[in-house]
Amino acid sequence: MMNKAQFCGWLSLFFLLSACSSRQDKPVEEIFVTQIRADNSKMFAFTLRAEQASRGDKTRDKMAGGKQGKRGKGTGRNKGAGKGERQEREHPLANVIQQKLEQKLDQSQYCTSGYLELERYATREGMTVRGECNESATADDRLRFPNGVNGEI
Repeated sequence: MMNKAQFCGWLSLFFLLSACSSRQDKPVEEIFVTQIRADNSKMFAFTLRAEQASRGDKTRDKMAGGKQGKRGKGTGRNKGAGKGERQEREHPLANVIQQKLEQKLDQSQYCTSGYLELERYATREGMTVRGECNESATADDRLRFPNGVNGEI
């Protein structure tokens, strides 16, 4: 026969396991915007946005300032901060955005020689990484990645 403490323990464990097993990852929308400037510098902004996020709040939680930037290792791509370097609470998309950005850049061949991360910020809707490619744009790049009419990134 079970006593009350055992029953409450088993009941708590049941609810905990059922809550964890029913968790579903929300799909994310990927937005990749490129801009080639007059001086042939290649800029980009990559955003992951939760599809069910509210569209009202535009408050930014700055994670890296624009002027100091960070340099990546190896290919020149940023690999993120080392363990223990970040004190603030991480955004739910922080673990995913770097991997998705690397995939997008490899797939599109936009930054073939790596990039410099200029800014990374989070909003309630999602997370954005802004960067500049290490190489200058070619005539082929200008054809493959035409600038939009929305202005600067």
